[in-house]
Amino acid sequence: MDRKKFFKDAFSYVVGKGISSVTDNSIVTYLEDCSKVKQRPPGANPSEVEFLRACTGCDACMQACPHDLILVENLEKRDPIIYPEEKPCVKCSDFPCIDACPSSRALSFEFSQELREIN
Repeated sequence: MDRKKFFKDAFSYVVGKGISSVTDNSIVTYLEDCSKVKQRPPGANPSEVEFLRACTGCDACMQACPHDLILVENLEKRDPIIYPEEKPCVKCSDFPCIDACPSSRALSFEFSQELREIN
């Protein structure tokens, strides 16, 4: 049983038909968002600290993605993220996201093109 189903079933049991008032709660929404699997785009620096330091938040990788898979989680920091459970990366043969990145230390062909999961 996944986490989301567990909480829905538990709340449903406790409050009966009033589950919609509980699931519309901002705290529940936040907890559900925290449990989502998140990945960095292909070619991301293997060090999360270095990646965040090097990423300028320019959105070039997001704009270059032909499948609109790269998103930003935080509108102020604008660091790129992929939610593979919603829309998995198809790993284009030419990796336009890497090519578009102006920072050679954020997304680069020298790093692995494997997607790196983050917490």
